[in-house]
Parts: sequence; structure tokens; C-alpha cells
Amino acid sequence: MPKKVRRPSTDPVNGSVPLELCPVPETGSITVCLLSAYSGILTHRVRNRPLACPGVEECPQPIHRGVTIWKGYAAAQLWRPEPHRDWIAVVLEVTERLAEVFGQKGQRGEVWELYRQPGRYSRPECAGRFVEHRDTEALRTDVRIEPVVERVYRARVIQWDCQPLFKPRPQLAPSADRPPPGPAANGKHPSPDRITRQQFNEIRALTGKPPVTDAEWAARNGGAK
Repeated sequence: MPKKVRRPSTDPVNGSVPLELCPVPETGSITVCLLSAYSGILTHRVRNRPLACPGVEECPQPIHRGVTIWKGYAAAQLWRPEPHRDWIAVVLEVTERLAEVFGQKGQRGEVWELYRQPGRYSRPECAGRFVEHRDTEALRTDVRIEPVVERVYRARVIQWDCQPLFKPRPQLAPSADRPPPGPAANGKHPSPDRITRQQFNEIRALTGKPPVTDAEWAARNGGAK
């Protein structure tokens, strides 16, 4: 799928804009207002091109058992900055990572700023920032995602409402437990070869040497006693 956002031009005759697929761009950011919750489909790779899954009963088993990627799609409005300064209807492409970013949100009326950031293995992954929630009664209701997705995959039969293949990563709050003792509390860790004075004296005792003096220990540890 293309990752560049193609902002369709306005028809000079009637002022309409064609309804297009809108993935999160590789660079920069976009602002969208969701018109619906996303609905997911499964896609397979066949001859190096994506194939929308029609469902386990209709999909050939060799293909269905192959590489499978989940994709979600939602009706949305994309903000066009200068010189337009308007919202155009789009079909937002939702990856598994973006679905994870939405979490319990991702509902009609939510405005999000979406972008990509380095992820695992330095691959860019979708990220986003919730901006605000708008009155859903004032939003348009004429955007249908199915015709656009069917045209993208050149498929007339697609199984919808599929759940993401992987469970979202747990989000846990930081703990306020007692900090670790010593320098580690400030993020400073002693070098691995640092040993205590008692351990050092035990090693010296094995060779018949007397315990280290304060001056010797301070010199060995940069002045620390």
C-alpha cells in the first residue's frame, strides 16, 4: 500500500473531492476527525500483491494459511491546511500499531494527529496524539468505506469486522516503590569491577596482606572512603 498521503484536488465544476484511501504518511503528520470506528479485514500476499480475504470458507486454504496481515479502515475527515483550510472525506487506513494507539478510543467524533516514528528494527510505525472530541451530531454521515476498500483490493467479497491478529501491548503505570540504594537511585551505576572494602580486604587476607588503610582505599577509589 502507498504510504504517501494523496490529497485529491477539488473538482473545479462542482467543488467535490473524490473519496480516497488515506494511510498515515511516512513523513510529516496529518490531522483527522473520525466519522466511524474502524473495521478490520485480513489480507494475504499473493504474487507480491495484497489480497483481501473473503473469509475462511471462500478463501483457498493454501492462501489462507500463508502470510496474513490485518488492516483496519475507518470513515474520517482529513484536514487540509492552506490554501484550502477545509475537511475532506477519506477512508483512513489503520494498522495494528495504530489500532493499539487508539486503544479504547478510535470512535466517531475524535480528532487525532497521526504520524510515524521509529519502531522495532528502526522501522517506522504509526503513532498519534488525541486532540479533542467533537459533537457527533454535527458530523457528516455519508462516507462509506466498503466501496473504496473493494476498489483498492479489486475484490467484491471481503470479510469485515476481523479482529487484529495480535493482542495489544500491556500499558502499565510506573511504580512509586522505594528507590534502590546508592548511586543507582540517580541513574549512576558503579563500574562492574567495583568491589566493597570488606571484599577487597578478604582478598588481601588470602595472600597474607594486612587490611587496606584509609589512604590506600581512597587512592584506589578516586578519593572515596
